[in-house]
Amino acid sequence: MVVGPRASEPIHPVALAVTERLTADQVAQTFTVYPSISGSIAEAARRLHRA
Repeated sequence: MVVGPRASEPIHPVALAVTERLTADQVAQTFTVYPSISGSIAEAARRLHRA
């Protein structure tokens, strides 16, 4: 569950990733704008890729 004043921002990229069954590698390769929550999600995926 996502709750907070800007909770709607991460819902779309995460929902899209789940709906399309994207891997962390695929999310890591997406274009994002910084600073943003969606950019942070892609950065987390990039770090998972390097791990």
